[in-house]
Amino acid sequence: MNDLINSVWFLADKFRTDSSLLSLNFEKINVVAKAIDNQLSNNIDHMNQKDSTLWNLPKCIKSTDPDKLEKIFLYELIANSVNYCYWYGWHDIRPGGANSGKMYDLLDESFDELEKRKKINVFHPHHELEIIIANFIDRLSRARFPLIDHRIRHLKEIVNSNLLDVIELLVSKKDYNVDKWLDYIVTTFPGYSKDMFLKRAFLFIMQMYRRCGIFEKEIDRIPVPADYQLPKILRWLGCIEYHYPLYFTVDWNLPIAEGCSSECEIRAATIVACKRIADAAGCTCEQVDTYLWGKRNKCSDPFHLTITSNY
Repeated sequence: MNDLINSVWFLADKFRTDSSLLSLNFEKINVVAKAIDNQLSNNIDHMNQKDSTLWNLPKCIKSTDPDKLEKIFLYELIANSVNYCYWYGWHDIRPGGANSGKMYDLLDESFDELEKRKKINVFHPHHELEIIIANFIDRLSRARFPLIDHRIRHLKEIVNSNLLDVIELLVSKKDYNVDKWLDYIVTTFPGYSKDMFLKRAFLFIMQMYRRCGIFEKEIDRIPVPADYQLPKILRWLGCIEYHYPLYFTVDWNLPIAEGCSSECEIRAATIVACKRIADAAGCTCEQVDTYLWGKRNKCSDPFHLTITSNY
């Protein structure tokens, strides 16, 4: 089994070593680390009560459901298969109000639709999955989410897989090994494995940890999911500094090609900077991701525009 996590660390370090378009500001990195450390230290519940850190379950999954864990695995793998590129043209244009929150709402509605149908019919588990995915595709299409053709293709990868059997088997065995799950994801779903930085695969691991504490023993191994929001916040906080012509390109909403040096350097710097912050704060990259993500709406600066299904 390939070490997928280390392959991302190696890639990020390589781009950072040879970077010419941006640089890290270690003084600012330490300032952010101190702020995170203070926040964690002042939150007694966070330090002493593990369950207090967990998010609420999705609205469509009841805490009393005996199969809730299997459903959460399915829910998050479906969600993260399409969790990307909500903007169109400019950084602040979101067709139909598209964002991750709305995507999750539409997925909740799709799960609820299945429950309505189950009141009058009995379905095979795989047929239930087909109903959820078909309904989700319809809702995303009506909402006019960008890159809808990519989203449909990635959702059909879920339908055409053995995902339900794998979830049932590994949950019954309580097999929550990060490497095993990542290996399954990248060998089964091309939409996930396409990204060399594995943003959505890492986000799935983090989401399962946040929802129900799964992967707790290995969460400290996971790099941040490098997208367009985190580098925007890191730049706003001064941790990453863009040089010319990169800052001109980003500030003027000019497109950056997927896989080009600019995009790779931005994402690599994001991963490395967040690791530096985590090390200085004595926390995990998941906690850094949570902290930075919580500040995304405080900054109205543009982020880099790359048309991609990777993030």
